[in-house]
Amino acid sequence: MLGRDQDVFIGGGALLVDLVGAPPAPFPPVYNEDWLFRFDALADGAVVAGPPVGQLPYEPYADPCRAALEEFGDVLGEGLFRLLHEDLPVTEGARPAYWATVLVMRRKLLARIIERARELSASGGSPEIMRQVVLAMTEAGDSTRG
Repeated sequence: MLGRDQDVFIGGGALLVDLVGAPPAPFPPVYNEDWLFRFDALADGAVVAGPPVGQLPYEPYADPCRAALEEFGDVLGEGLFRLLHEDLPVTEGARPAYWATVLVMRRKLLARIIERARELSASGGSPEIMRQVVLAMTEAGDSTRG
């Protein structure tokens, strides 16, 4: 939507796990729970790449309620993996100020997507799809406001 390449990340449906040894720590039943499951292994560099896998096509903006339900898991996953991407200590994730920054960044992203959808709609993009994008991103943003 913003004209950037969409980075991909392996989902739990294509994950091979070595469960020899200690069982993994429990994690909450939230959207992106597979990201939480892999976090320690990724932080420790204990992950290897396998063959390419794909995903069936789907319409990510078709259900605004889905966007709202998934937003907490998206924020949690993105915030935790930002620690790894920016080489920050994991303990930084225990600071409320860190999560306040994550939420501000997320809200800015959602606002940029809404703005872009409105621009595309005005310049010939599918009005129905752009309306779905705006509704989904609005619902997602509303779900993380205190």
